[in-house]
Parts: sequence; structure tokens; C-alpha cells
Amino acid sequence: KEEKWARDRKTFTDEIAHLRVEAATHKDQLASLLKEKNKAVSQRDSLSKDNAPFEELVEVLQMEVRARYDSGFQFAIEQL
Repeated sequence: KEEKWARDRKTFTDEIAHLRVEAATHKDQLASLLKEKNKAVSQRDSLSKDNAPFEELVEVLQMEVRARYDSGFQFAIEQL
């Protein structure tokens, strides 16, 4: 009976050691993924800030194109 308990104890001890290793691995993976996520969020925020002037430029260019189109259309009507 003591042999069985000793075997069971070793089995449980081995299982606990295995689970601790798995937990450490998962903890490391989680830390790595969180680091990657934070880096991605930071890059997204930086790119959003970089993108703002381009969006403003696009709006200005669109207004200029509309104005030129309207002016050209008005000129064409006046020529009729």
C-alpha cells in the first residue's frame, strides 16, 4: 500500500511540475503577446497622427478640384 502511495505521490508531483512549466510558458506567451499588442497600438496611434495632415490635404485638394470644375463649367456656359 505504501508503494502505491509513493507511486501516486510521484505521479502527482510530476504532474504538478509539468503544470508549473506549462503555466510559466503560458505566462511568457501572454507577456509577449501583450508587448506586441501595445507596440501595435502605439504604431496605430502614431500613424493616425501622421495621417491627419494628409486627410486635411485631401479635403483642400477636393475643394480646389470642385472649385475648378465649377469655374470651368461656368466658363463653358458663358461661352454658349
